[in-house]
Amino acid sequence: MMYVVCSSGYMEERVRLNKLKEVLLSNNYEFTFIGWLRGKKYKRDIKSYKYEHIWIGGGYANKLLILHYPMWIIKVFFKALQFKKKDLVWAVGLDVAIPIYIASKIKKFDYVFDNPDNFSLTYNLKGNKKKIVDWIENKVAKNAKYHIIPSETRFPKKFGNELFIPNFPLESEYIKANKIYQGKIKASFDVESIKSDKRFKIYINGRMTASRGYDWVSDVLKELDEKKFLIIVVGDINCSKLKDVIKEKNNFIVYDRLPNYEALSIYMMSDIVLAFYDPKIPINVKAEPNKWWDCVKCQVPFVSNIEIETLKTFKNKNACFTVNYRDKEELVKLLNDLEKNKEKLEKIRNNLKEIDVQDWQVIIEKYLPLKNNRKDKNEAVNSKL
Repeated sequence: MMYVVCSSGYMEERVRLNKLKEVLLSNNYEFTFIGWLRGKKYKRDIKSYKYEHIWIGGGYANKLLILHYPMWIIKVFFKALQFKKKDLVWAVGLDVAIPIYIASKIKKFDYVFDNPDNFSLTYNLKGNKKKIVDWIENKVAKNAKYHIIPSETRFPKKFGNELFIPNFPLESEYIKANKIYQGKIKASFDVESIKSDKRFKIYINGRMTASRGYDWVSDVLKELDEKKFLIIVVGDINCSKLKDVIKEKNNFIVYDRLPNYEALSIYMMSDIVLAFYDPKIPINVKAEPNKWWDCVKCQVPFVSNIEIETLKTFKNKNACFTVNYRDKEELVKLLNDLEKNKEKLEKIRNNLKEIDVQDWQVIIEKYLPLKNNRKDKNEAVNSKL
């Protein structure tokens, strides 16, 4: 049996989990998702895969989370003690991987450590705290069957089990998104209301928090002319300032959650995507978000803050716009300039074509072959992995 464990309520809540889900389902594998329901239950029923919530409550980005995490980790550990030797566990994040690692020593099962972030850099740990956490993370990574990371910049330590898999999109999701854009299939949102709008379209998506710049970006959006700009918002808004601006202004279209391919289709309808990361958080300087590669695939320009080191690939090819973090005046000036001079957008679009973006599914199947031609599919995935 295969188990995917992550501190999210559903696989659809995180892009990397959603991609993994699509790959497993397309290869006809049965698996169970073990998660933490932090917010509301989905109104729609999830029938494509089995799931179990072993912890409930806490929400996102609040002070109470420090009380919930220890209980979540304990719950994961005792759940993992129920796994069998032939089972494979896909652990996403260090909070999951630590109890999985300990349980694996007892139950002798294999686990994959899917590690999108370096923990000590994410939480800006210093001194002895950093040394202890790094030692633990290295231990967990070394003992994993595979250690999956977006690139070497995120985790420079090597143990010979690393798989460097960039945050590329799924080709299958892109194809469905393009069909929505072309009007060949229906979406759950009003496509024409966005496509037919003649205003300059700004797209923001994902988890909108202060650490992703939305405390100051909100002031920028508030200043833009409603008659000239349309702002499309998709995802979890965890920034009170942004919520206030949305209530105040009349040029926002807001969707709480959309299937990933529908959210991807909005890239194709947009003029620019905003993607900012607070450089005071060390891991953000090494950011490699999914949305950059979604922009490459959909050939829509994006603007990020110049302090991000990993923007080098894009800046060298003049394939993005940059501003200084928290420079409201600079961002307002850029957006107003692009609204008047769209030929600048076309230059960036042409340059985006020169950047290679691959199908995430092809890469993951290359490293971790998933064959569906055996009778015992669960054993097949375990033997290959």
